[in-house]
Amino acid sequence: MPPALLSALSREERPAPALRREMIRLICSDVYAVCPRPGRKQLRSLADKIVSRYPLSFRDMVGDQIVGSGSDSLLMQLEGRFDNLNRGKHPAVKRQRPDPATAGHSDEVSVSSPTPRDYYGCVSWQPCVPVGDALEDLQQKQVALQQLSTAMSPDLQVVQELMKDTYCLQRQDINEGHNALQLKQKWPFLFTSTGLDSHFTELTGVPLVQTVTQAYHRKAHSMMDFFKSSAKKFLPILAEIERAKAEVRNDTPEVIGLVMLLTTQFGEMFDGLVITKDVCHASH
Repeated sequence: MPPALLSALSREERPAPALRREMIRLICSDVYAVCPRPGRKQLRSLADKIVSRYPLSFRDMVGDQIVGSGSDSLLMQLEGRFDNLNRGKHPAVKRQRPDPATAGHSDEVSVSSPTPRDYYGCVSWQPCVPVGDALEDLQQKQVALQQLSTAMSPDLQVVQELMKDTYCLQRQDINEGHNALQLKQKWPFLFTSTGLDSHFTELTGVPLVQTVTQAYHRKAHSMMDFFKSSAKKFLPILAEIERAKAEVRNDTPEVIGLVMLLTTQFGEMFDGLVITKDVCHASH
C-alpha cells in the first residue's frame, strides 16, 4: 500500500480520494489473481472487514450518522473495479438474426443467447427484437415518435408509451454503435428529459427522476448541515449559495450548490459535470 495511505490510516484520518482508489485497485488485483469473479456477498464481507478495521477512515458518515451499512461506498468501488477488470471477458448479448427465408412469414420473437449477467447493474441490456409484422409495428411507432418530435407541444404521455414500446429497437441501435447524431435522428426523444427517463427506467429498472428527487429530499438537508460544519474550503461555495438564494428568493440554488460542494469534497472537477454559460438578458 502507498506510504501516504498507511500514514492516513495510522492517524485515523480519511485518505485522499486518489489514495482510496489506489487501495481499491491493489486489493482487487490481489483478489482477482485468486478469484476473477467474486460475488456481491464476498465483496460485501471484504468491505465490512475494511470498515471494521479502519472505521474512522472508511465508514460512510454524514455528520454523526452512519449512512446505510457504513460500507456501501466501498462495496460499490470494489464492484466497479471488478466490472472494469472483467470488461470484455464474457460474451456480450447477441441477437439471433431472423432467417431471410422465413422473415416476414413469422411473428416469432428472436431468442437472445444466454449471458452470465447484464452489464453494470442493467436489467435489460438488449431485449429480444421481434420479426415480421411485430417488427413492422414497432418501426411504425418509431416513425410516430419522429413525427411527434416536430410538434410544438407533443403529448408526453403518448411519448412515454411509444418510447417504452420501442425500447428494444433503441437498445439495438445503441449497442450496434450508432453515434449521437445518428441516434438523435432516429430517436429524437432520447435527447429529452421525458425520453431519457423512460429509457433509463427500462434499462435499469429504476425510475430516474423519481429516485433522484426522493433521494434529494431525503438527504439534502443532512448533507448541507455536514458541509456547513466542515472545512473552511466549503465556505466560499456556501456563501455563493446564500447569495443566489437571496437573489431568486427561494431554495433552488441549493440543488446546483450541493453538486459544487460534493465535487469539492471528492476532488472532482465541477466543469466536468456541468456546462456553464453566460446568461444574456434581452434588451427592452
